[in-house]
Amino acid sequence: LPPVVDVEQALADGAPLLFEELGTNVMYRGGQRHGDPDAAFAAADLVVETRCHTNRHMAAPMEGRGTIAQYERASDRLTCWTASQTPHWQRMVLSAYLGIPEHRVRVITPDVGGGFGQKITASPEEVVVAALSRRLSRPVKWVEDRRESLTSATHAKENVLHLQAAVSRDGRLLGLRARAVGDAGAYSFNTTSVLIEPLPACTLMPGVYHLDNYEYEVVGVVTNKTPIAAYRGVGWTAGQTAREQLFDEIARQLDMDPADFRRKNMIRS
Repeated sequence: LPPVVDVEQALADGAPLLFEELGTNVMYRGGQRHGDPDAAFAAADLVVETRCHTNRHMAAPMEGRGTIAQYERASDRLTCWTASQTPHWQRMVLSAYLGIPEHRVRVITPDVGGGFGQKITASPEEVVVAALSRRLSRPVKWVEDRRESLTSATHAKENVLHLQAAVSRDGRLLGLRARAVGDAGAYSFNTTSVLIEPLPACTLMPGVYHLDNYEYEVVGVVTNKTPIAAYRGVGWTAGQTAREQLFDEIARQLDMDPADFRRKNMIRS
């Protein structure tokens, strides 16, 4: 099948559908509006736009993911030793997928090693190991190697952001519009990861700046890539990088010191 390798391709008319039953590659579209952005842009002396495509990131802990599962058929109990940052979440996922009551699932996390957010999610491999232990009635162990980590452990941070700012001639920020299109990868990991990057990128966009008029749109799109999940500074990196690039461009067009522009628009106590 033809691959879909970026969000703009995925959104184009006639793009191959990753999930034909959905009829679209868009898994989420939503936004919010604060103040009166239309009036702010109508009153602006200058409107500045920018596009920022943040690259994919990936954790590379020396200690990869790994798990051991032991199922006891007589008591219908499952014990898992796993390198997880969220053992309670892991227990809930195993219970839901395997149909074992949660109070009969025990998750033990020894030394986890590096996590950085990558080991927050419950991975398909951990569920499979537990299912195999139940089927075979014996302990099952799985430890990923570096190649497996690079190809199947979650990635992070890829977004395409479009920003538009309304500014007065003296350097006051009157309004801001943002659109973040998040590349979720092949599916939304653990139900919500399609939003884990683009939503915080937009909600945290104002940052330390005084902004009465702001609107944003968040779009989550699937592509033929490894799924996106948590990695340090979730959503903040993309949104604030794009905003600061926009502010530098505004200062250039106003022939204004970039630091002065920022000081002028910061929230005052």
